[in-house]
Amino acid sequence: MLYSLDRFISFFTYVSLRGWAYRADARLAGVCIRQREQRYGEATLNLPSPDVTLGCNLRFELTTLVPDLDWSDAVVELSFGDGMRQDLTVEAIEARRQELYRAQDREFGGDMAFPTGGDASFGDFLRLLAENPDGLLLEVGSRARSGFVRRDLFPNMRYLGTDILPGENVDIVCDAHEMARHIPHNSIDAVFCTSTFEHILMPWKVAIEMNKIMRIGAAGYIRTHQSIGMHDLPWDYWRFSDTAWPAIFNRATGFEIVRTYLGEPMFVVPFDMAPKWYGNENTAGFAASAVTFRKVAETGLTWNVAASDLEPTSYPA
Repeated sequence: MLYSLDRFISFFTYVSLRGWAYRADARLAGVCIRQREQRYGEATLNLPSPDVTLGCNLRFELTTLVPDLDWSDAVVELSFGDGMRQDLTVEAIEARRQELYRAQDREFGGDMAFPTGGDASFGDFLRLLAENPDGLLLEVGSRARSGFVRRDLFPNMRYLGTDILPGENVDIVCDAHEMARHIPHNSIDAVFCTSTFEHILMPWKVAIEMNKIMRIGAAGYIRTHQSIGMHDLPWDYWRFSDTAWPAIFNRATGFEIVRTYLGEPMFVVPFDMAPKWYGNENTAGFAASAVTFRKVAETGLTWNVAASDLEPTSYPA
């Protein structure tokens, strides 16, 4: 059996599924949520599916409420015309999703542990790195605070990790707003930064600092958030759309953008429903926002404001 779920939403007791399922010997006859032998919901079947090239309409869509929903004891049940049933657990759905992500990642040159989700901007970054495989790569925000060390993503590059606090995987301790005081100018061939830019108080100043330390032609990749819950308060400052990046990386700051990316869509809904929020659940944001860029010129811009002048507290430990 082949199947794919391109929407899988579970919010309190609300569940919404959309996808397709195919067997060569039997047609899909029903989809429901089953929990403790109780079945919930009745899917709309045989929806047009021009994106599935198997010669027939295979799509389904299901929206239902499941009281006391517990996914450890629930499955998505697919039933077929010959009486056969196929149960999909949350783990199976996630495994299928990751399989699709890895297939997309391989299309641009690597089955990478990070990032996933078909981030073509990261693929562009890898291709740019291949032009200078023994260059010096700087990771901004390299401390393994959440247990992640990404040094091994770039086995052919010389690596330098910097963070505002000391810790595992940190070579230079410094504030990104002042990193040109600690790293020689025109010495870096690539800059990599993930899950950090939302915590940078003045990202435009960091772009100027990057320009100082990067060589002409050096590549950069930043991955942060467009919509996600606030965290590490009070040091959570920014969210970035794909159209925000040109305000930071542009000719004035000495850069050109190669590609931007928005991925991992998520709904944003209020805790308490009121008439002014009706329909808001149909809008969505993205967990991930990324940009790949390249230094094309020196910049004469300066921003002579220290982060300590604006933010009296230190960053989280």
